Amino acid sequence: MRDYKKPEVIGATDLCEGVYAASGAIVCQSQYMQGVWHRPNAYTLGMDQESVIVRRGCEGCSADDGDGCKIMKGKMDDLNKDGVFKPTWEQQGMSPDTTVW
Repeated sequence: MRDYKKPEVIGATDLCEGVYAASGAIVCQSQYMQGVWHRPNAYTLGMDQESVIVRRGCEGCSADDGDGCKIMKGKMDDLNKDGVFKPTWEQQGMSPDTTVW
């Protein structure tokens, strides 16, 4: 979708999932990263375990290019338009303070 379509918003209290209004714009889908790229930190001296947001950062996000966020860099042509734009750990249901090795 490259053309803007005005979203229709309908409130429903009996649903268990959020619904995103599709406007055609690709944005960060992470509720924790909120558009800010985090470099994965494989190891911090003296730390065996760390929070997943520090240890893995944006790893697994379709917009992660290893040196930043393609969305923030404006590299929209390089993106998989059908990708999931949040880290793997968030896709797996972890919270940012989950401790990982």
